[in-house]
Amino acid sequence: MNDFNKAETVERSARVTDEDFALTWIEMINAGHTVQNVADKLHMKKSYAQARSTVIRKALRTASPPFELPFARRETKKKDYNSLSVKLNRALNEIS
Repeated sequence: MNDFNKAETVERSARVTDEDFALTWIEMINAGHTVQNVADKLHMKKSYAQARSTVIRKALRTASPPFELPFARRETKKKDYNSLSVKLNRALNEIS
C-alpha cells in the first residue's frame, strides 16, 4: 500500500453521522461560515460536504415533519474597482 492509498483510507475512515453533519452544518452556516469551513471541521473534502448537504436537505424536505436545512452563502471574491480606476486613470494620463 503506497502513501496515497494510506491517506485515502484515513480520510474515508473519518465517518460522520447524518445527525452530526446536519447539526454542524446548521451551527456553522448560521454563524456565517462557508462550506469549506464545515468541510474542514468535519475532515472532509468541500465537494463531499456540499453534495452531502444537498442529499440531506432533499431527504429532510420529505420527512415528517419537514425540515429545511439552511443554504450556505456564496463564496465570492470582492473586486477592488477603486484600485482598477486609479490604474486606468494613470495609464490614460501616461498616454496623453
